[in-house]
Order: sequence, then C-alpha cells, then structure tokens
Amino acid sequence: MKNSSVLSSLGLSPYETSLYHLLLDTGPASPTLLQKLSKIHRPLVYKALEGLVEKRLVAITVKGKRKVYIAESPDRLTTLFKRLEENLLSEIEELHTVHQQSKSSKPVITFGEGESAIRKSFMDVVATLNKNEKYYRYSPGYDLFDKEKFLPRKYKSVRDAKQIERYVIANEAVKDHKFGMNKQIKMVPAAFDLFNDRIGQVVYRDKVTIVDYESKTTITIQHKKFAEFQKKIFRLLFSKL
Repeated sequence: MKNSSVLSSLGLSPYETSLYHLLLDTGPASPTLLQKLSKIHRPLVYKALEGLVEKRLVAITVKGKRKVYIAESPDRLTTLFKRLEENLLSEIEELHTVHQQSKSSKPVITFGEGESAIRKSFMDVVATLNKNEKYYRYSPGYDLFDKEKFLPRKYKSVRDAKQIERYVIANEAVKDHKFGMNKQIKMVPAAFDLFNDRIGQVVYRDKVTIVDYESKTTITIQHKKFAEFQKKIFRLLFSKL
C-alpha cells in the first residue's frame, strides 16, 4: 500500500491505513461497502474504522438510515505527527535522565599526557565550577611545581572572576609565599614527604584529577560518590593540620 510505512510510523495499523486510503478514493462509504472493496473481515473493518474515528481521520455521518464514514483531510495527519513528535521528545528527555543516572553510578575515567594535558586539567577546574564554588587541592608546592609550564594563561583570571574558593594542602616550602583572597592553605610537615613524588590532586564538583608532574600525566575520575568521599578525606586532614 502506498505510503503505508509513513502512516504506520504515525500510529496507523495496516487495516486503518487501507481503509483510510479507500475512503479517500471512494468518498463516503458504509462498513458493508468497505468490507466488500477491501476484502477485510467485517469485525476488523469496524475495529479499524473505530481507530480512524478516534484519530480524527474519519468522520461519521448518516445517509438515509445508514451510517457512513467519510475521510477527513490528510492535513489531520499533521496533528498525529505533532503528537508523535511531542511523545518522542518526552521519551528522549526520560532517556537523558536514565543516561545521566547510569553515568553517575559508574565512574568515567579519562587519561591525559603531556604538559598540555596538565594545563587542560587545571582549566577544567575553573570552567566546571560556578561562582563561589570551591575546590580541594593537594599541591606539591612551588619548589616542585612549575607554574609557567603547567598553569594556563587564563586560569587565574577565570578563577578570580568566579571568586572560586580554594582549600590547599601543600608542603612547607610554601610558608614564605603570600596568598590572595579565597585561598586557605595548610602545610604538611616535611617529615611526612607527602609530595616527594611530585603527585598532586584536585577534587571539584563530581571530579577527582590526579596529576603526576614527573611523568606529565593526568587521570580524571568523574564519579559523584567518589568525589564526595575524597572531599571528606581532604577536610578531615585539613582540620587536623
């Protein structure tokens, strides 16, 4: 049947499609005539006509003492299309929700290599956070961290424009440095050699990024529960220093 696949996608059954085309060709017709012309069993004819009336593609009128059916304008198919489109968009929204929930329940892990990857990881921190949000960072300190190599040019300006709060744990080498606003820092005694391997970590929103400044590699774990767990550990250590 011509255009049957298109009408089927709009929710018409094969019998509804056949009878709608038939009514467009023949004009007003009774169920008896439609059954004779279509060779569809009479109960199925009535069921299909009922569906077409419900979809407002067919109207019922009386001719003499008989009930006859008239095909409505194909423009009515536009209404069916719009309804289908609305249902599809609604379904897509629900699938997005399911997709986000599945992402939040399983870690998403990404790797980076090189100085550019480290700069990208720093930029992601300030790009991800909104104004007045905060991050928690373990820093190897200025003697083990080369700002010129690893900090993006726009990092500080974006960070300060958003007034991002920073909580930092670093080595004792930072004690003689001056720090700006929105930054709280505590130092780990040198005896604990926490940063001798030049490993840093930053926890922000639902992400944890680990940076190896020696091999110039990054590992980012995006997982809400894991990030919240790391924040709790950081805050505990921060409170004890």
